Order: sequence, then C-alpha cells, then structure tokens
Amino acid sequence: MTLCKGMRPLWLLLAVGCALYANSLSNPFVFDDHEAILNNESIRQIVPSDAETQGLPTDGRPLVRLSFAINYALSGYEVAPFRAVNLALHIFCSWLCWAVLRRVLTDGKALVAAVIWLIHPLNSECINYISQRSEQLMALCYLAVLYAAQRAVSDRPRWIWEGACVVSCVAGMACKESMVTAPALIALYDRVYLFDSWRSAWVQRWRIYVGLMASWL
Repeated sequence: MTLCKGMRPLWLLLAVGCALYANSLSNPFVFDDHEAILNNESIRQIVPSDAETQGLPTDGRPLVRLSFAINYALSGYEVAPFRAVNLALHIFCSWLCWAVLRRVLTDGKALVAAVIWLIHPLNSECINYISQRSEQLMALCYLAVLYAAQRAVSDRPRWIWEGACVVSCVAGMACKESMVTAPALIALYDRVYLFDSWRSAWVQRWRIYVGLMASWL
C-alpha cells in the first residue's frame, strides 16, 4: 500500500501527459523533421558509415540519431511511433523533475512544479516537433545527473550513484551541446543546498566533479 501511494504522483503525471498530448500523435512531420528524419539516410541503419553522417542535423548527437534509427527500424516513417517516443520521454522528464524537486521542496510543491513542466506550452514543441528529441534526451540526462548527484550524498553504495551521475552527463553530451552546463550546475547546487563552503564541497565530492568535467572532452 505504501508503494502504491508513493507511485501516485507518477501515475498522475502519466495520465495528464497522455490526456494532453494523445490527440497530437497523428500530426505530420514538420519543419526540421524533414532534414532530421525523412531526408536523413543515416537513420536507415543502426550503425551508419562516416560518409552518411556528414552535414546532417543529427551529426555530433549520436544518441539522438540512434533513437531515430530504432524508430525507423521498428515502424519505418510512420509518424505516430516517433511522436509516441517523444511523449514518453517528456513524461519521463516530468517524473525526474518531480523526483529532483521533492528533495528540496514539499511533495505537493514538487508535484505542482512537475505538472507545470509537463503541460507548459513552451514544452509542447517537444511533442509536436519530433526533431526536438535532441532537447528531450538532453533534458532527461540533465535531470538524471542532478537526481543521481542528490542520491550520491546520502544513499549507499555511494559509488553507484556517482557513476550514474557521470554516465548520465556523458550521455547528455551525446545528445545536445547545451548539456555542457551540467557540471557547473551540480557544483552550484552543492554549494547552495549541501555545503557551507566550496572547499568542503570539493573534499567530499571531488570524484563527481572530476568525472563531470571529464565529460566536456
């Protein structure tokens, strides 16, 4: 019963997301979707050759290209499965948003913030504009970095959460360039919420900081 009660916010976010965006799944490809998906020959195979990945919107974003390739392998150019994946990613982001915020806010405020994230009109482009999957995957990794960094403070074994934090950051770098700010965000979060000085933060969290900064490479 306690587990079911703890899962209620996740079910609520799932229901709201599906109810809000279900009618958009059949919308056609638009704008950059043509270059990123329809005219992108590199997504027609899981592992493309170098010659097939030059000058494309997915260049330098291998996880985004891979996600499109898997979509194509499963359903060709049917638009609904592409949009369904975007919707699923958006809901996963709202779950992580709630999980992160409930560690610094009350559960109620965290849930309200996650719902606003989910339904905000600015985020609707992630569903209606499939090539924005690069933003979604990056956001998912960004939130995963913050969540793992939070868990690494108190949960054991600590090294698992530290590793998850660094791996998530590397994955985010493979999705979109704006992920580059994540290491700085973790340092700022630590200083504001967890530690009295930069020195104490470094002493206790240097492994995470070094790993996150290494992801810039």
